[in-house]
Amino acid sequence: MLLEGLHVLEEALAAGASIDWVLVSEDRLGDSTWGPILERARSAGAEVVSCEAKLLAEGSDLSTPPGLLAVCSQPELELRSVLGALTDQDFLLVCAGVQDPGNVGAIVRVAAGLGAAAVVCLKGGASAWSPRALRGASGTTFRLPTCDRVSWQDFLSAAQENGIRILAADAGGDSIEEGFGEKSNPCALVLGEEGKGIPDEVRASVERVLSIPLSRGVESLNVATAAAVLSWNLR
Repeated sequence: MLLEGLHVLEEALAAGASIDWVLVSEDRLGDSTWGPILERARSAGAEVVSCEAKLLAEGSDLSTPPGLLAVCSQPELELRSVLGALTDQDFLLVCAGVQDPGNVGAIVRVAAGLGAAAVVCLKGGASAWSPRALRGASGTTFRLPTCDRVSWQDFLSAAQENGIRILAADAGGDSIEEGFGEKSNPCALVLGEEGKGIPDEVRASVERVLSIPLSRGVESLNVATAAAVLSWNLR
C-alpha cells in the first residue's frame, strides 16, 4: 500500500510495518528533521531513493505534496483473533459502507484517540488503508488492530461467537441519553454510509440503534463526528 508524507511513514515504522521502498524529494535529503526517520527506514530494510520534486508532485493528489512516497505491506489481521482478544469493557467501531476515505480515516483517529480496541471496515466502503484514509487518520491506523474488507456475515458470525453486543448509530434510534445498557460484554458500534445510514441487513441484526439528541433542526452529524460523540459515551 502507498504511504504519503513523513508522519505516516514514521507511524508505519513505529508499528514495525514492512517498508519496501521510500521515494524522497531531492530538496529534502539534507533536512535535519527528515534524516533520522529516513535512516530508520534504511535500517528496517527499505530502499530509500531520491526523486525530483516535480515527479513526486505528479504522483500526489494533494495541493501541497509532502515530498515523500513509500510502499509497505498491509498488516494482515485475522478477524476472529482480534475479536477474541476483546475484554468485557472494550468497544470497537465498524464502518458499514462509509464511502469517503477521509471520513474513514477520521473514524480511525477517533477510535485510536478515544480508546476503541479495534476498527473493522466492511466490504462496500472505503478502505482504511487507502492513502487518503491513512492521511485522514494521521497514520494512527497503525496504532490499533484494523481489519479491512470484511463481509457483514463474517463479522456478524465472529461477533456472535465472541459474545459481542452489536449497536448501530442512526437517526431515529434510541437516544444515548437513555444509556447503552450493561457493559458486561464487549460491544461493536456500527456506523453507516453518509446520507443513507446503516444498511437494512445490518439494522435487522443489531441489538439497538442509537442516536444523538440534536437541536436547531439539525437532522444528523458527520459520521466521524457522530463516532466521536458515541465513542466518548462508550468509554
